[in-house]
Amino acid sequence: MCDSFEITRYADHALCKSPFAHNFSGYPRAFENPDTEEPPNLKEPSLPADYETLSGEAKMEADELHRRRLLLHYYRLFNGGLNKAHLSALRDPLLYPRQHLVDRAGRQWSGNLMTLKGALIRMTEYWPNLPDTKDVTCPVQFTNAELEEFFEKEEQLFQLNPVVNLWREQIGGASEDGWISNENYESARQKVVELMESLIAIAEGDQEDIALLEKGWPFRDQEGDN
Repeated sequence: MCDSFEITRYADHALCKSPFAHNFSGYPRAFENPDTEEPPNLKEPSLPADYETLSGEAKMEADELHRRRLLLHYYRLFNGGLNKAHLSALRDPLLYPRQHLVDRAGRQWSGNLMTLKGALIRMTEYWPNLPDTKDVTCPVQFTNAELEEFFEKEEQLFQLNPVVNLWREQIGGASEDGWISNENYESARQKVVELMESLIAIAEGDQEDIALLEKGWPFRDQEGDN
């Protein structure tokens, strides 16, 4: 958005041309859905049928999942009766794609363009459904070749994410943006060095693999990168 407050960017449109409350609607963290899909109805969740045959650890996991499902169930139930505006916003099919785009566009640069580009690509698909877009061409366009290349790389990224998340845990719980507590900083730096050395050892001298590892290393210092 420029100094004249004219909407000039895609993310500005997604944020400013939609109801303000919709941009910030969502389940509070304590009531977030523990499953990948929304429950199809308002039937109260139940423990698995084989609950009594589960081991102690499996029962604990089932209890925790059941607890979270119950929280979501009653949150939806009471909001349906007492906070219909909030429930209506949660049902907006554009809610999460729009929030995802605005969130990614506003984040500090961390060397990752894939997630932001993915958010843009998906919002171009929703463009006709955004307010005041009739007869207005989406300002962001991608060719078929660009889309094919992106989706191929995105799939690779999805496969790599669990590995990177494991590495983050191994070095002391670094956030996605690379932040770590002051008390764990020196320890994390040492663990990053050790992790890199172990991966280079696994490469067994393959210079191409080592070069790719160094180029894509998620814990490198971004300062001064082009």
